[in-house]
Amino acid sequence: MFDILYLMHMAHKRILYGLAAWISILSFLGFPTSWKKVLFLISGLAIIFVVYQSKSTATPKKNESRAFTENAGL
Repeated sequence: MFDILYLMHMAHKRILYGLAAWISILSFLGFPTSWKKVLFLISGLAIIFVVYQSKSTATPKKNESRAFTENAGL
């Protein structure tokens, strides 16, 4: 289970690095201004989506805690 989560985290990290590189070179590629705005918007939304997905897979669900809780009924 932990190996899968680690691999998913690494995949999200790789995607974020790729998007960062894409945004870094996007302004130098010579696209018209209207295209650049749309491409920056799509890239920003992709970053938000990847970060949201990585946060949702990294945090355990409330009922899936592996830690032993003493006196949980109090």
